Amino acid sequence: TKRKQWIRLKNNVELLDTPGVLWPKFESEEVALNLAFTGTIKDEIIDTTEIGMYLLAKLKKIYPNEVIKRYKLTENDLQLSNEDLLELVAKKRGCILSRWRY
Repeated sequence: TKRKQWIRLKNNVELLDTPGVLWPKFESEEVALNLAFTGTIKDEIIDTTEIGMYLLAKLKKIYPNEVIKRYKLTENDLQLSNEDLLELVAKKRGCILSRWRY
């Protein structure tokens, strides 16, 4: 909703629709995660690193060969913990750079 709007329903009931999103109750964590994967839930509400880790874990389970090909991984890489796998993918994509050494 971009602005306030009144909606007339039956039996003289009026509904005021206002901007903003209230945190809904989801029937399961899986529903919440699927919504987060598609960007439906704002990044400020759920940690994007955590969402990335869960999404990568789900993809490696459902589409292991595509994940290997897309991120130039090995089959052994898929045995890493979800956190380590996300870090490896991030490094391969240039999202994490090597630290300067003195």
